[in-house]
Amino acid sequence: MFPSALLLTVLLAALLVWLWRTDAVLVHKCGNAGGTWDADARICDVGTLTAPASPASPDR
Repeated sequence: MFPSALLLTVLLAALLVWLWRTDAVLVHKCGNAGGTWDADARICDVGTLTAPASPASPDR
């Protein structure tokens, strides 16, 4: 039982390191949001977003 638990722990640790180093989850979420991933800055650029006008706004 011990060797299989150790192997599972090592595999999970390797998966977490890979996910952290490649930003795979963040890149996927950025693509789903319609943005482009900037790997150098590690940010998702979704362009300019405008908020809808408030109902209390005098422009409405």
